[in-house]
Amino acid sequence: MAKGNQCAEIVLTSGKRSENRLKKNFPHLPQVAYIHFGNLVGDAIQLGVDEGMEKINVAIMFGKSVKLAEGNMNTHSKNVVLNADFVADLAKQARYSDEIQNQIKELKLANAILDIIPFSENEAFYNLVAQKCLKNCQQLLNDSCSIQLFLLVGDEGMIIAK
Repeated sequence: MAKGNQCAEIVLTSGKRSENRLKKNFPHLPQVAYIHFGNLVGDAIQLGVDEGMEKINVAIMFGKSVKLAEGNMNTHSKNVVLNADFVADLAKQARYSDEIQNQIKELKLANAILDIIPFSENEAFYNLVAQKCLKNCQQLLNDSCSIQLFLLVGDEGMIIAK
């Protein structure tokens, strides 16, 4: 649809909530440029590349982002669950204390991390997650396509990784 309407840029979102949060960032794009990937972020990016998109914007909610950061391109819970050890290692890389790392290791849901590491746009942990997601997405690109990643945290938080 997007290609048929001469769109060279698309916005991939996990659903309507993330789409609505991104609309203000792309007033120049028509509705057909917004595509919901659900859990299949890798397949959606690959399709965009295969269809000749010049720019792909990916908006991902935090819960799915920790799975993508680990390299899982399909974030459905039947395929992959929260790997608390991986996320605790991200906290270690971002120089958080052993106490915080151990708290994260006990979690079953990624969004519970917000109670341990409050979100801010400058928070090292969330920026590391965004950068890992971006790096994994970039592996699907060719030389004629660029990507930008929007990590959506909570109801209003956002980190843009380029």
